Amino acid sequence: MRRKKEMFEGQIESRILKNWLKAIKAVTNEFRMEIQNENGWLITAINDAYTALVDISLGKDAFNRYEVKEDFEVALDSDLLEHIVKDARGNIELEITKEKLIANTNNTRFEIRLLSPETIRKPSVPSESDFKAKIYLYTEDLRRGLQAAERVSQWDEVVLAVKDNHFFVKSVGESEVMEMMLSSDDLIKLEGENCRSMFSLNYLMPMIKAVNTKSLKIELGTDEPVKIAWEDENMSVMYLLAPRVSGD
Repeated sequence: MRRKKEMFEGQIESRILKNWLKAIKAVTNEFRMEIQNENGWLITAINDAYTALVDISLGKDAFNRYEVKEDFEVALDSDLLEHIVKDARGNIELEITKEKLIANTNNTRFEIRLLSPETIRKPSVPSESDFKAKIYLYTEDLRRGLQAAERVSQWDEVVLAVKDNHFFVKSVGESEVMEMMLSSDDLIKLEGENCRSMFSLNYLMPMIKAVNTKSLKIELGTDEPVKIAWEDENMSVMYLLAPRVSGD
């Protein structure tokens, strides 16, 4: 049988695919993906509310086997993909055309029909916002601060701020206030000047839960989007989240 030019065949560890999918689902359930011969799988997607964006590159080296003749684009439903990877162990064999995805794992075969790329918007990564500070910190510290904010916040809001070489996570409830302060000794590195922005915990928390590395980078401004970036040996991930400003 003659192989289609617009076709991908490969094998990848289920663990890697699960981490990749979790990073996507932090923002959206439907997305367009470029499958490139040189650069791997590339995704830029935005949520329905136009408030959160994810940009992910899953490199060729993440795969045990990676074969594609010509670059092409597909559109996927992450909920359907989750049915495949949820209970997968070991390796997953994949075959992708523009019309369908076939996966073989655990002696089980899955076939899902793909979406039409034209039905899903593909955003461009915005030009640099007016970031005032870069914060390099440990992922667990940020998770801990956001979890505390979730317990306190009455309005699903958290403030991220830099002041006097300290990084702050702050949340206000009806009768209590939570503030986590990390000094330069607690952080890996802090560059820049004082700034402050407020964000939705409902959007921010899934992004941080999806981080697969011990540390990450945050770029922050005043009433500007927050940029969150991390990279492991298999993929690079960047999130942008719009701020909440007074009056929202």
